[in-house]
Amino acid sequence: MNKLITILFLILLNSGFSQFDQKFYLVDSLQIGENTLTRIHLDSILKLYHENNDPLEKLRLLNSMALEDNISSVLKPYNEYVREQLEGLEDQYGATTKFIREKCIANTFHAKVLIEEGKYFQGIAIAKEVLEASDYKDEADIRTLALINLGTAYMQIADLEKALDYFFQALKISEKSKSLEYQVQSMLSIGALMSYQGDSEEAEKYNMKALELAKKNGNSNLIGVAYNNLGSCEIEKGNKEKAGEYYRLGLKLSLEYGDLAGVSTGYNNLGYMFYAYGDLDSALYYYQKSAEIDRSQNNYFSLMGTLNSVAAIFSYQNQLDSANYYSDIVIDYTKEQHMFYDLSYAYSVKYKLYKKMGDFENALKYYELHRQTEDSLKNEENTNLMADQKAKYEYEKKKAVDDAEYEKVIAIEKEAKTRQTLISYGVGIGLLLLIIFSIFIFNRLQVTKKQKAIIEEQKLLVEEQKDIVLEKNQEIMDSITYAKRIQNAILPPDEEVKKHLPNSFILYRPKDVVAGDFYWLEKSMSNEQEQEQESVLIAAADCTGHGVPGAMVSVVCNNSLNRSVREFGLTDPGKILDKTRELVIHEFIKSKDEVKDGMDIALVALQNEKQNENERNNPHFSHSFSLCYSGAHNPLWVIRKGGSEIEEIKADKQPIGNYHDAKPFNTHEIKLNSGDTFYIFSDGYADQFGGDKGKKFKSANLKKLFLSVSDKSMEEQKRLIQETFESWKADHEQLDDVCVIGVRV
Repeated sequence: MNKLITILFLILLNSGFSQFDQKFYLVDSLQIGENTLTRIHLDSILKLYHENNDPLEKLRLLNSMALEDNISSVLKPYNEYVREQLEGLEDQYGATTKFIREKCIANTFHAKVLIEEGKYFQGIAIAKEVLEASDYKDEADIRTLALINLGTAYMQIADLEKALDYFFQALKISEKSKSLEYQVQSMLSIGALMSYQGDSEEAEKYNMKALELAKKNGNSNLIGVAYNNLGSCEIEKGNKEKAGEYYRLGLKLSLEYGDLAGVSTGYNNLGYMFYAYGDLDSALYYYQKSAEIDRSQNNYFSLMGTLNSVAAIFSYQNQLDSANYYSDIVIDYTKEQHMFYDLSYAYSVKYKLYKKMGDFENALKYYELHRQTEDSLKNEENTNLMADQKAKYEYEKKKAVDDAEYEKVIAIEKEAKTRQTLISYGVGIGLLLLIIFSIFIFNRLQVTKKQKAIIEEQKLLVEEQKDIVLEKNQEIMDSITYAKRIQNAILPPDEEVKKHLPNSFILYRPKDVVAGDFYWLEKSMSNEQEQEQESVLIAAADCTGHGVPGAMVSVVCNNSLNRSVREFGLTDPGKILDKTRELVIHEFIKSKDEVKDGMDIALVALQNEKQNENERNNPHFSHSFSLCYSGAHNPLWVIRKGGSEIEEIKADKQPIGNYHDAKPFNTHEIKLNSGDTFYIFSDGYADQFGGDKGKKFKSANLKKLFLSVSDKSMEEQKRLIQETFESWKADHEQLDDVCVIGVRV
């Protein structure tokens, strides 16, 4: 769980993206997948940009990309670039209509970026400047987006009357300009506001209409947004399965389109769904993925809601320090930025938190703050104002239809009076149209030829880049494969394991080519009661991380185990782990940087109590064994011969590595008889996501699995445990390295 808390604030790595040509893409970095629709469109626009010599036309191309795609991962870097270029051109072109339009578009998307970052009042000021500078007749697209920006900002600061007014203004303009795309955006915004206010019926109506128009327009990004909104409506109605279907459809489209903000929303919605139905582990998993993206995009508008949910989950799990930490972050930021919805929820989390802690004075304080904020959001006046705005919109829409019918009658009469005059010019106009059509066809042929040449050039460029990537990947894979050979060399051979533990199995499945998990075997001699006692030491270890970093840590930890036994002559598992921790810390402390890596481990020393050679090798004697165990986080499970329960020996709650409250490791001794079986393992098997609902396998199911196969031979157990893992995982990605060891004595 501590790992999960840390991961929430890691910045999303760029390893999933292709090599970056800064000169071609104009910006320092870009987080768009190579094969997404957005990346393909971006590449074609930038190709035209570099071929054009007109500075205003170049900026028009970049602005057109923002108008068409309108996703944050494209908006932020290119909006900043366009605004810098416009500033340099203002002295020369500032008075031209073309310059003013491109500046209005750039400022519109600058306002959107500011609002997504939680800077609402700055975004409002810029959006209002755009409305004042733009033309009512010829720039409907700019005005619609500016109005949506204003509505979104006012919704977040809880001024619902203004928010709904701006959204309906945007819808009226988009309907008049017959722009399906902007009608969809306006309706989605209205649906979101209705959902905020708790009017799920109206929210569903607008979102369904938006989905219908988005499908008609063919905009997969907006279709995905509509599916996400409809999923939230289904959650409010208690339809979990339908909500999950909508959320996954929306997430799939956002991934295909390359819309990181949409992907974050999809993960957040799945987290909300699992949270609403009590599956807190799955909820935290999806909230983590959402927070990673929001953090990398500086999207505090979404991040605050996610951290609110994380704080609530930690409160339910009685992790009160973590809950307090995240709710404080949300309260500080949302109070400063007037984000009253998230602020109200954060106060509610604080109230429940202090109530659990028995601090009733603070609990009452935050309850009153929550109620005050909640009442300001959902009071009767707000509800009535929203109803008035809807009625006003419906009236003006009907009036517009009546006016259009009247104008149609006037037009028919005028047409009848001028028909005779038009006939006399018919032949001349027809000839003129024929000439214009011929010119148009010729022009289209030229454009098609030019586009074909561009596509061929892009195809050659893609092939060249593909060859470079394949060559680099091969070099990397060759290095990793050689590293695997080195790692395999430190693992005990199968023959050595079978020699000392003939009735055993080891299931070892690295997540990547090399692994952070490893298994370890060593034979040792100890003096007890003036007799030499032979013991077999075996361990299942899980080092920090997986892949190449985990493998590097595993080499240090494996070497420290070997030195503890071979060089220092230790045989007691607890003392071996104490010495191993000392050696690991000593190795890492040499670094100038603070290294917190280490490992979790289960270590067993098995000793046959019958030391007479004849008795030990005689199958008719009933053997008894002494088993000593010590563990760091990883337990020991024992199933007695013919037993139906698992005996669990718990591990010490501390790792092998730096730890703020390090204590000596405990050694536990138990007696085993012939036919008893023990298991040690890493956490990779139990933590694997899979099954029909994409949940973790969990330790409880692992216990049931071991009990169900305990009467089988060890080879048969290994086969059944491996098949169960494959069946559970199915199409899900393997989450971590897997190491399971079973020994029958």
